[in-house]
Amino acid sequence: MAMWRDKTVIHKLSAVQVTALAERLNEYLTKDITLLKKNGPPYKWNPFILRLELLLALLRTRESSEPTISSIFSYGSSLCNQLLSTVEKITDKQGESLAYQLQQPKVVARVKLTVSKPAGYHRTPDLLYGLKLYLSGDDGADLITITELVNNA
Repeated sequence: MAMWRDKTVIHKLSAVQVTALAERLNEYLTKDITLLKKNGPPYKWNPFILRLELLLALLRTRESSEPTISSIFSYGSSLCNQLLSTVEKITDKQGESLAYQLQQPKVVARVKLTVSKPAGYHRTPDLLYGLKLYLSGDDGADLITITELVNNA
């Protein structure tokens, strides 16, 4: 959450820290794919959403003035491809469940996005679709807008 409350926090991390955090995050997300259940308790879904939001925050390191940091998530990099694969697996296996959970009162997404999605993605949460666009380098990523940051959750 700190990565979203203070936009400068992400730029205080070193390249080694960003890489280690992203690799560890990928491990957690990969594990989460198999553990989460559509009707599972909110206390299992909220950390999962936080992890997805952390990934979105880490992608802001592309704006870094430090070339070693800005290139970590460059399109086609090994780490970027790993994370894209993970996000696609999440979308395939948990996308509908996440959409369902996000409609529940005790499950909170802190980052609200406006994303224009094709009809085939209507059941995919904006957060997952946005991550897919950012990681794949799709032109549609330019049209994503962060509309709200919820800090009280």
